[in-house]
Amino acid sequence: LATSLMVLGAVVIVFKGSLDFNLGDILILLTPFFFQFSHVVAKKVLPLVSNASVIPAARMFYSGLMLFLIAIFLNPQSFGQVVSQASLAGIVAFAFIFSTLAMSLWYEGIKRLPLAKASALLPLAALVSFLGSIVLLRETATPQQFFGLILIVGGLIWLSLQQLKSIKLS
Repeated sequence: LATSLMVLGAVVIVFKGSLDFNLGDILILLTPFFFQFSHVVAKKVLPLVSNASVIPAARMFYSGLMLFLIAIFLNPQSFGQVVSQASLAGIVAFAFIFSTLAMSLWYEGIKRLPLAKASALLPLAALVSFLGSIVLLRETATPQQFFGLILIVGGLIWLSLQQLKSIKLS
């Protein structure tokens, strides 16, 4: 129930009071299913490798290569933009700082925790994105989005209390 509360909060933040679906909304809603499927596969492969960092490295390498090829196929003119010095510097900095750190932490975490427990915290991504859009992008938030924020934080507190209770009982 706590995780459902956090997911509901994420949905409330995303929809900004409107139920008008567009292709972007549908793609964003489908994304967690593919992430979770890849996490299930990764959890199955983890015992087969000596270093958990191998999995995200391979995942990012192959998915990055495929995305690059798809982008070039769909828009051949974009090749110059992708390999320009300015774009490449930003892409490399993002990859090394954020993606590498996030993937390393995630895989080290799921190596040590049940996947269901680790995945329960994924709705926090909406919270981080929401707060980042306000602070860094200066976006204006609606009261409904703040309500979604309260649901996510409430679900997180509830989940944490459940975990503490189960630790005390064992």
